[in-house]
Amino acid sequence: MPQIPAAHEFDCARIGAGLPVTQSLTEISRALTTSKVSIITAPPGTGKTTAVPPVFANQIMRAQPSGTHDSPGRVLVTIPRRVAARAAARRLLHLDAPGNSPSSPVGISVRGEHRPGTRIQFMTPGVLLRMLLKNPELPGVSAVVLDEVHERNVDTDLCLGMLLELQELREDLHVCIMSATLDVRRYRDLCGPHCQVINIPSPLHPVDIQWSPHRHRVHGSPDFWEHVAEQARGLYVDLAPHQQSIIVFAPGVREIDHVVAHLQAHDIPSFPLHGRLNNQQQDQVLTPCSQPRVIVASAIAESSLTVPGVYGVVDSTLSRQARRDSQRNMSGLVTLSASRDTMEQRAGRAGRQGPGRCIRCCSESEFHHAPAHSTPEIRTTDLSSTALYLACWGTPRGEGLVLLDSPPRQAIQAAEQNLQAIGAVDEQGRATSLGKQLAELPLEPYLAAALWKYACTTTPKVAHIVAATIAALSDRVSGDVAQFLDNGRIPGRIQAEQQRLEKIMERCRSTEPDQNISSTPTPGEIIATAFPLQVAQQVTAGSSEYLLASGTRARLPQDYRSLINQPWIAIAELSKSPHGTVIRSAARITQECAEAAVAPEESLTAEFHDGKLRFRCSRSLGAIELSSTPLSAAQVAATHPDAASSAVSQLIQHHGWDLFHFSPQAQRLKERMEFLHRQCGDPWPHLPHYPPETYAAAELSALAHGAAVDSIDMVPVLQRLLPWQHIQEFERLAPAELKLPSGHHHRIDYSQGRPIIRAKLQECFGLQESPHLAGGIRIQFHLLSPAGRPVAVTEDLASFWSGPYHQVRAEMRGRYPKHPWPEDPRQATATAATKAQVRRHNS
Repeated sequence: MPQIPAAHEFDCARIGAGLPVTQSLTEISRALTTSKVSIITAPPGTGKTTAVPPVFANQIMRAQPSGTHDSPGRVLVTIPRRVAARAAARRLLHLDAPGNSPSSPVGISVRGEHRPGTRIQFMTPGVLLRMLLKNPELPGVSAVVLDEVHERNVDTDLCLGMLLELQELREDLHVCIMSATLDVRRYRDLCGPHCQVINIPSPLHPVDIQWSPHRHRVHGSPDFWEHVAEQARGLYVDLAPHQQSIIVFAPGVREIDHVVAHLQAHDIPSFPLHGRLNNQQQDQVLTPCSQPRVIVASAIAESSLTVPGVYGVVDSTLSRQARRDSQRNMSGLVTLSASRDTMEQRAGRAGRQGPGRCIRCCSESEFHHAPAHSTPEIRTTDLSSTALYLACWGTPRGEGLVLLDSPPRQAIQAAEQNLQAIGAVDEQGRATSLGKQLAELPLEPYLAAALWKYACTTTPKVAHIVAATIAALSDRVSGDVAQFLDNGRIPGRIQAEQQRLEKIMERCRSTEPDQNISSTPTPGEIIATAFPLQVAQQVTAGSSEYLLASGTRARLPQDYRSLINQPWIAIAELSKSPHGTVIRSAARITQECAEAAVAPEESLTAEFHDGKLRFRCSRSLGAIELSSTPLSAAQVAATHPDAASSAVSQLIQHHGWDLFHFSPQAQRLKERMEFLHRQCGDPWPHLPHYPPETYAAAELSALAHGAAVDSIDMVPVLQRLLPWQHIQEFERLAPAELKLPSGHHHRIDYSQGRPIIRAKLQECFGLQESPHLAGGIRIQFHLLSPAGRPVAVTEDLASFWSGPYHQVRAEMRGRYPKHPWPEDPRQATATAATKAQVRRHNS
């Protein structure tokens, strides 16, 4: 076949023949030159993925100035799933120019496959991200089409944010957002009011919806999948005579295989379709077939992917989604009820070519109670790759980058912590030189870190075992990874990935070998390098429970016999179950390997025991304690004086000022300070705002050297907190005591949040009203009888003397006749004595 020139023009009429999108091609072509962003919404089956990219490519070529010798800018098209991206490129190439020439106008770039195209390049969003990080200006690219944005794939969201930022530098770059179902208003708000919205109607044929619920649907038990398979068998029997095929939607490979096996046992031609199949197996399913069949597919067949001849759908109504457990700092796939828009997308597959039928394996009520939309992946998944991409883009944690949804704070912080453990980002979240190199590799950051470490070796044997281990981990094998690699029955897809990784290692090979690599690593060592926080120690001998360096506890399944009773393992993957965290894949390691992956740390902790400070020196790998030795304060002061102060500071951070013992005098001073701060604020100190290590350094040093806690006088510490230039004002606004008319000084009690004086009623004669303190707060008087029993409580003495006093006088004068009970207490002489004592004193 002759080479196709770079200026190749697509025959859009032929490509879009019979597709509903053709009626909007003129409007789509115009959008490229009249707006920087276009939003295209079209139901499944309209042909937007096939027809829009060549329309853009032709318009870019026509807009090129005449006489120029430069090639027209390319159109990049992202589709979240590799299978769909391959199928879309293959279909467009077949419709325009069959064949596979080196100068083909249509190319594909996905993991494991790269064929360059001169005009249009299909790819996954992850490939585009790495292109943007490698060369942020995207030279030679005139338009980018982001397809299936409704799936809210996190890489697609990042690409959109980065492209909108890039448009500030490149006004000639057009961005097109496409989807069957999306929130147009949100995207318009994000992209600006001048973006163009194009709605493509589609004459979808009617789809008859039937409901077939099962009581074990939510649990996904085997009998539910038997039920799904039976629904597929019945629908196939109805449609096969009309040469019509059906699609069954299941959440994962295990469920797909279960349904396929059931159908094949009944002699029904059925085929799986999922991302773990090789290219040949995928192409076999996507190639038109003259015989009706059943395709059992994962979510890859929901949107961009076209499976020919389908008129029936059986929807399990379940979906597998990534979920992050913030408490355990781990992620995994969980099976949930699919959203309503996902179920609508699946049903639409039956109505592309004519009237169809869809059986939903749930009740109508369950459908209406399902979530309306899929949760954005950025809210639910592990964000390690996301955090690394954002750091390399220069926007750590997404700060300053316009995104539809910002990454959750706790999740992005956990991701940064994990990236710091492998040296990919620094403490500020900025990408290190290693992190920038890892971001260029088509692997998760942790696997990329392991690959990069061993890429320096010149030994083919080392490269072979490293590539094989990482290929197995990428394929998410379960059980003992080392045993899996030793059994000699490695699937072809893993072998192909291994070969690809060996080539990457060859390209990454360093001229200076890593001196820490002295022998061929085991799979466990490679896993420990990739996931250092997931090295784990057996909790007790004979136990199936392991403690990870991250602090998570996980259980080893009993059927993982080769790992049972291994004191140390490196864990590649964890999953959640109703009974806790379960180890899904791992390999054995030695303690020396664990210590090489997670550098041991020595720490000194302090605690109080019997009123004295005691210390404990621990050696640990993260949360795994290797040894612990008790030490006295004297031992620590002699051998670790700086560490002792640090340990006491950590104890202070946990307990704060509550660590100290406040004598009654210190407690009263503290309560006065708290009262004054509440009423007046600054400059009066609030104790929790002042770190003890700053204002009680001498006292902490005394504790560290063995002093008993109750021997520390806290009065001088509190006095240091008071502004010395306002000491007199402090005594005026919050005095420690008040002199009553009787001449006696009574302590003012601030322990209840307001000033209170407890005094005998007779001592207050002549006091016209209750004194005011800070903030205008009146002293509350708890007035006592001559015997010291409560008789009245008031904060308004003037009102008390005028009214309630007379009732108290009537009740008390008979009970205490020896004490004065004057009719006018405001003019009477205050005293704590009896009338006889007063007379003797006056005589």
